Amino acid sequence: MADATKSVAVAMSFIDDVVARIPQLGNYEWLDRPVEPLHEALSLAEKELDKAKAQGEDVSLEYSRLHYTRGNVIFAMGDGSPNRGTFNSMMKNAAESYEKAIGCFPTPLAYYNLGMAYVNLNRNQEAVSALKKAEETAGEGDSVGLDASKALAKLEQTKGKSGGCYVATACYGSYEHPDVLVLRRFRDEQLMASVPGRLFVWSYYAVSPCLARRLARRGRLAGFIRHAVLEPLVRRWRDR
Repeated sequence: MADATKSVAVAMSFIDDVVARIPQLGNYEWLDRPVEPLHEALSLAEKELDKAKAQGEDVSLEYSRLHYTRGNVIFAMGDGSPNRGTFNSMMKNAAESYEKAIGCFPTPLAYYNLGMAYVNLNRNQEAVSALKKAEETAGEGDSVGLDASKALAKLEQTKGKSGGCYVATACYGSYEHPDVLVLRRFRDEQLMASVPGRLFVWSYYAVSPCLARRLARRGRLAGFIRHAVLEPLVRRWRDR
């Protein structure tokens, strides 16, 4: 067991070193960020924890911290990415790491950061679920729980202001379809940025619920609108 204890100590020293260096990522341009040494250190930490586990040591908490820290590194990389596709990919990878951390040993911080990764991916239902878990698992007055409450309130405000993509959802069959996410981004980043665009969006929300209900009953018409109108718009906006 002495060897297992030593392996855990070595692993935690690697993880602590990475944690101390994560804030430095913001001091570099995205392509020049020194992230490879951080990933290498976390890989070495994982090998040490594997050794300890093989010797019968319970390292669930340490594995959780490893995956949580890896998620934070990836999140920081994605947060500074100038490319939307890379940003989304990084946020998905960060979310996967936070999910692994929670699977090993759930903590309020892991739930909170998972929720924020989902927010960045516009996966709001999953974000709400994770942030509520952060609230529930945090102690009374805990700053993580308070931050989770603020994030939930902001999500609710955003939902009330932006509404849903009724017609797109009816045509694609899912609010979370990738093309619907692109259309929501088009609405938020393009249309809502100008007065005429905002007028169009508000007019659209006045008539779209009724139109969406009709489309839900008329599959051929929904398919036509999807292929003739929405998909070309998605391709054009995605390529920007």
